[in-house]
Amino acid sequence: MENWKCSCGQINSGSICTRCQKSFQGTVGIRRYTKACLDCGIALEDGLKYCNKCGGFLETVKCPNCGKATNALEAKCNNCDSNIVELVRADLKKSSALLQLLQETESFKGIQPDDQLLRLARQHSITGLAAVFAFESAAKREGTYNDRFVKFVYNEASPDEWDNPGSYFNPHDKYSSKQEFIESIREKSIRPDMGFFAWITLYAKTGKDIFAYQLCILLSNLYTLLGECFDHGGFIISKSGVELQQQAYDLMCAAQHNNRTGYSTDDIAKRLYSKVRYSVARQYFTIGFESLDEPDENGKHTILSIYFSNFKDGYKRAFDILKNPLAEETTHTKLLRGLLNYNYGNNQKFIEAWNAACRDSKYVKSEKDFTDDCIFTISAFCMTEIYRNAGDMVAALSTLRLAGTNVTKKHWAERIAEEISKYQRDSYGNIVYVK
Repeated sequence: MENWKCSCGQINSGSICTRCQKSFQGTVGIRRYTKACLDCGIALEDGLKYCNKCGGFLETVKCPNCGKATNALEAKCNNCDSNIVELVRADLKKSSALLQLLQETESFKGIQPDDQLLRLARQHSITGLAAVFAFESAAKREGTYNDRFVKFVYNEASPDEWDNPGSYFNPHDKYSSKQEFIESIREKSIRPDMGFFAWITLYAKTGKDIFAYQLCILLSNLYTLLGECFDHGGFIISKSGVELQQQAYDLMCAAQHNNRTGYSTDDIAKRLYSKVRYSVARQYFTIGFESLDEPDENGKHTILSIYFSNFKDGYKRAFDILKNPLAEETTHTKLLRGLLNYNYGNNQKFIEAWNAACRDSKYVKSEKDFTDDCIFTISAFCMTEIYRNAGDMVAALSTLRLAGTNVTKKHWAERIAEEISKYQRDSYGNIVYVK
């Protein structure tokens, strides 16, 4: 019999508690949830190999201190009584050099994954394991695994090759199911044990106590950092895909609804929630704007659209996330909500958001990244259309000139200049719009 924890707190190896004499059958925790699904985020009892909700491969939830399977729904290891929050804090100190490197480089290009990341991951470092998760998300988003990453985690094959008809290695010839294929890969791979990662993520989402709350904040910060490191400033969603920001958002939602803490008075947590909420909404807006879940002109789905088909209705998802205003929201968030309102025919709320943004000189004159420049530019285009329909060509042209003065990326400056060129004077000296 494995060690078990009695309701009195004593760790036992036999069937009778050595402290209070309760039998194993009479204790709490007789159902041991030591398996976790990293895909859908639920804890499952022992004995299962695949998730009975989504079919994903299950990880054994392990304590990094003693290495034994523990309960994913308990704040302390069932075997050695290690506190999960203390383990995470110690781990972040151990990983501080890597975190600093991530912040300085803003990418993983300068990091050799078969060296520092893999070493940290094999030490059950949350930073190393989260980075592995991020690499996997990035590879999934790209539709394939590059050689550097395949060798880092899987030696030769990757799980995504099951769904990739263009792969030189066809697993359908050898395996009867994707699950069988994944299992064979993991048996031979050098992929780190994700047990510690599964434990802290699942426990954070339980909302059971202050420990869960603290873990939500710590993990959400880490996910956000990784997501930003993968984002090289391009308009297409960060190379980690939507998963990292979605994970950060889910964790902050769990923190917000943890009734055992004082979230309502935690200004730092509220600002983090506001930031994460905007980030994930912006990701979904990008999917909707680029129609990344739609087939191409030949009716075929590209690698991107196949991946983003998991996140259909990007505008709706973004709008649902931002629908309720928050006191902590920045101008960025308010303008994106206004743009989404415009998409659903509510011109008045969009006009209010645009005017509020233009009154915020700090925002207007700030150096925006590529996507925020896009939101600002598209909002200006929508505003000029409203003015044109009202017959106010002067206001429409002034709005474009304002936007052209305050965008910071060449691509959007050129788009605005092209739109301005469509406003010309007729023979009577009136400003007209020429498509």
